[in-house]
Amino acid sequence: MKPITIESIPVNRVCHPFPKVVIFEIVCGCNLSCIMCPQPKLTRAKGIMDLDLYRRLTQEVAAHDPETEVWATIMGEVFLHKNRVFDYLTFAKKEAKLKKVYLNSNLVLFRAEWMDQLAESGLDKITVGLDAATEATYDKVRVGGDFRAVENNIHALLKAK
Repeated sequence: MKPITIESIPVNRVCHPFPKVVIFEIVCGCNLSCIMCPQPKLTRAKGIMDLDLYRRLTQEVAAHDPETEVWATIMGEVFLHKNRVFDYLTFAKKEAKLKKVYLNSNLVLFRAEWMDQLAESGLDKITVGLDAATEATYDKVRVGGDFRAVENNIHALLKAK
């Protein structure tokens, strides 16, 4: 058997004129202290991105390529600022006309009464950070979380879909 070397692995070396994915960290801060995340140790200021700045940036992305994937956050928890995130998502979809707007959340703070706002925002995808199939494992990984609340929120999202 021939050994695999780094040189033998095919590489797609397409240079795109504009990024295919743009991540806006609209919230700096989190309600959890996950074992794999540096968020609790970050020294940068906590808070939420200015909505006008977000508007300008998403319009710039859309002007270059409305098919660019735009993530509203990766490390921060958007629902720390309750339902304000929907202003950001709605703008990206309906005003900037971006075609792929995504959200990442641990879903602990999400509230069922925001379901209509979520649907109306036009969000294309939500990724839920769960990292466990059991409550015992979840409690070890997602320190400070609430497995049952996340489970209930996932069921509510699926039901509303």
